[in-house]
Amino acid sequence: MVASGRQYLAGITGDFAVNKNIRGFLGFQLQRRAIEYAKENFDFIYSIPNPQSELIMERVGYVKVDDISRIANMLWADKKLKKVINPLLARIIAPLINIYLQHNPKSKKTILKADLNEESMSFFDERFDNFWNEVLSQSKLIGVRDAKYLNWKFCGSPYCKYHIFAYLRLRTSKHPK
Repeated sequence: MVASGRQYLAGITGDFAVNKNIRGFLGFQLQRRAIEYAKENFDFIYSIPNPQSELIMERVGYVKVDDISRIANMLWADKKLKKVINPLLARIIAPLINIYLQHNPKSKKTILKADLNEESMSFFDERFDNFWNEVLSQSKLIGVRDAKYLNWKFCGSPYCKYHIFAYLRLRTSKHPK
């Protein structure tokens, strides 16, 4: 993580889950042990708890620093709908929403018509470092996302074969990068 221009080694307990039948005392002990381990091995640890576990996380020693913002543009409604409504109904409604998403002014196709080009890549290159440096200068606290990190996480993963699709700004007099 980078905070105020300085890089820190951080751990995340975001995937920390405790089975319902042991969430009481044992769950607290597991979280406390995670904190002890972090003090010995990391500059800090952080978590992004769901609303139900926020109070528990504070009781074991986490301090709320700020809220997190996640920004995403939904391209396909299928998975999201199946989580909130009956899967059969989702299968009927999703195609209609997908048509809207594909023709919405904020959709991928509209963006591509402007001045971007889609490119399939085999690794993350210096263009991602350039983008990272721009984003870094605008952030108080951010997880490292430079080319080295992205190549380690996605290109070097022994568990999954990832495909990289990038939208690159076309070089024009209006947009030199």
